[in-house]
Amino acid sequence: MNRNQEALTMYNLAQEISKDNPLIRFRKAHLLTIMKRYKEALDQLLYLKDIIQECNVFFLMGKIYAKLGDTQNALLAYTQAQDYLKPKSSNMVKEAIGFIESNDI
Repeated sequence: MNRNQEALTMYNLAQEISKDNPLIRFRKAHLLTIMKRYKEALDQLLYLKDIIQECNVFFLMGKIYAKLGDTQNALLAYTQAQDYLKPKSSNMVKEAIGFIESNDI
């Protein structure tokens, strides 16, 4: 079993113990994204977005939608991420939006 799979097993166990812990769900979603299991990651994030309004949740959703070729939802998620950003961090989201628009993903 590789390290990512081991980590996923641990996140699944942690999630069983603490079902509504947003940090566990976010980290699990991030790991699933690394593993290119985008739809599973998106399920975690869609659950999270209703619990917490956090820039990182929407930004990761935008990345996943872009990977899946869903430009409209990627732009929507990046825009939502921007709403929760500190002004200093907004360049990251602007660059992601610019990348999508310039590459017509």
